[in-house]
Amino acid sequence: MMRSHYCGQLNESLDGQEVTLCGWVHRRRDHGGVIFLDIRDREGLAQVVFDPDRAATFATADKVRSEYVVKITGKVRLRPAGAGNANMASGAIEVLGYELEVLNEASVVLLVQDAVWIVLELLQDREGRHLLEL
Repeated sequence: MMRSHYCGQLNESLDGQEVTLCGWVHRRRDHGGVIFLDIRDREGLAQVVFDPDRAATFATADKVRSEYVVKITGKVRLRPAGAGNANMASGAIEVLGYELEVLNEASVVLLVQDAVWIVLELLQDREGRHLLEL
């Protein structure tokens, strides 16, 4: 099975259940030995936490970067008091990840370079003059 739920479908009613998610790494944060990945798919975002108790999975999470495509299996749990995120539909819960598979790595540098070229093209007028000096 590729996935059991979409990220935006996770909520408090799934507390304690195992889920499998697939999506893009939207953001990666390392907070003193615990790694958080915000996973994005067509339905929304979900926060997945990896702790060093599972060494192999933690090592993989440590190498993951933005826009990698991943498959994660873990257990839904309520976030600690005061740690909820009202800006996310799934902000009251997080997934404790215990399996992590990288399906595809992303070349973020190329994405950034492409964005720079698009901006530069937009900053030229019709005669090819730069409207802004960089």
